[in-house]
Amino acid sequence: VDQLQAVQGLAHECGLGRLCMSLLALLSGDVGGSLHSAPALHGPLLSVLLDVPWTLLVWSGWPVFALLAQLHLQTHGSDDLPPRAGGPQANYFAALHLALEERRPEALAKAGAAFLERRGGSNKGLDDSSEEAESSHAMPVLCALSSQLLGPDIETVQQAEQALQHVQGFFKQSVQSIDDLHASIV
Repeated sequence: VDQLQAVQGLAHECGLGRLCMSLLALLSGDVGGSLHSAPALHGPLLSVLLDVPWTLLVWSGWPVFALLAQLHLQTHGSDDLPPRAGGPQANYFAALHLALEERRPEALAKAGAAFLERRGGSNKGLDDSSEEAESSHAMPVLCALSSQLLGPDIETVQQAEQALQHVQGFFKQSVQSIDDLHASIV
């Protein structure tokens, strides 16, 4: 962290690179590995995630989403795995895990589409509060939407960029503050 602070005065520094390096320092430091312990990152991180088109983030090559995933794992571990075995999120998580393990992107897209279809029908007439809580978490839905970028109907870069724009739009609806961000992905 001290080495990063020493180069803060550089005039032509890459803001996204600096943010990624700060997230990496947070991950490897002893400040608890939580965004709440790093208030200086709140504004820049929210600005990047809410205002910068995600296509630019992806094409930049900086691992923003991978660092956030690592921060999530460090902060939560397995505490936030789907609560009910056999529930829609648990089934989706199992299919997602298997598709990633087998390196089958088409299976990721198929599992995401099936989850979204089931979720669309399950929002009507929820009686069980645990089902309602399970269906209200944003990350499984965002993950399922993102997996559609790997599907057979995305044939061009332009279609992928447009689909990613839609995912970011849904993300913006669920994340408005650092507390929302911390609750959803970190």
